[in-house]
Amino acid sequence: MADTFQIRGVVPPVVVPDTPDHELDVPSFERLINYMIDAGVDGLFFLGSSGEVVFSTDERRDQILREAVRIVDHRVPVLAGIIDTETERMVAQGKDPRFGRTTFLQTIDTPPFYYGIERLCVHITMGGLLIDADARVLDRMNDPVPGLFAAGETTGGVHGRKRLGGNALTDAFVFGRIAGAGAARLALGR
Repeated sequence: MADTFQIRGVVPPVVVPDTPDHELDVPSFERLINYMIDAGVDGLFFLGSSGEVVFSTDERRDQILREAVRIVDHRVPVLAGIIDTETERMVAQGKDPRFGRTTFLQTIDTPPFYYGIERLCVHITMGGLLIDADARVLDRMNDPVPGLFAAGETTGGVHGRKRLGGNALTDAFVFGRIAGAGAARLALGR
């Protein structure tokens, strides 16, 4: 068997919901995962920066992955991120024998190191067209505007009053797919 893995399509990062006492909100996590799978994603990515994993203990990371794998139940591929504030911990997470990982185990610890020059730019808008769960644009009375769909940076209110870091692409992909399906159904008269 080849030691390769290929995945195509939409694989969004998954936000990890908390209870008010900062525990994993399993019922909300399950609803979110099922919603994304029902929307047609091709895989799910856990333990990325959208899930605030860098602030999670090893035990919480294990809990998140265990619950994610249980909820997904082989319906789509599950990808898990390795994020930490120390190189040694990231290397240790990458060599976790429970997952049978055999690739990308090397470290980059010998100079020279290279980096790209960064510049400030606008990367997300906060506001725009209000949409419902079907990506239909809503008017001032919260009624759908017939035949008008929106997704991504043109929309507002998806994240409430705050921006959830790292979710702009997930928002655009998930609601873009929903909007596209709705527009196609409308165009085909279904």
